[in-house]
Amino acid sequence: GRKTALAWWESKNAVLVTEKDGTSVKIPSGGIIRFKEVISGKAGDRLSYEITLKKSAGYVSLRLGQWSKEGFIGENFTLLNATPEYSVVKGEIVLKDADKPDKQGILRKVNRFYLTIYAHLNSRDVMVKDVKVNLIPKQ
Repeated sequence: GRKTALAWWESKNAVLVTEKDGTSVKIPSGGIIRFKEVISGKAGDRLSYEITLKKSAGYVSLRLGQWSKEGFIGENFTLLNATPEYSVVKGEIVLKDADKPDKQGILRKVNRFYLTIYAHLNSRDVMVKDVKVNLIPKQ
C-alpha cells in the first residue's frame, strides 16, 4: 500500500486545539474536515484507516467521495465508533465504480477520491488527534 500524508486539511468551522498531550482538531456539530489531497485509486482498491479521536455523544463518520474522469460517482461512508476518551478506530472502505450508467450511458469508473470526516448534527465534543490511511491496491 501507499502511505499518504493527510496533513493538508480544510474546514469552515473546525479549529486546532492544544491539549496537555498534543494538538487535536475540534469539530463542532454538523462540521467537517476535508482533506485537500485527492488520492488516486481504482475499483477494488481498499482504503484502510486508523483514526485517533473522541466524542461525548452522537455520530461521527468517515466519508469517501469517489470521482471519475466524467465527474462525481458517489460517496461511501462508515460510522466511526468513538468513545469519550481518545481511542483508535480502524477499518477499511472499498472503492467502487458507479452501479449503473448515467443519463449519457456512461458507466463511471472511479479514478480518484477524497476523504472527509463529518461530525453529525447530534454529535458533541468531537476531537480528532491523528489520521492514518493506507491505500491497498486490488490484487
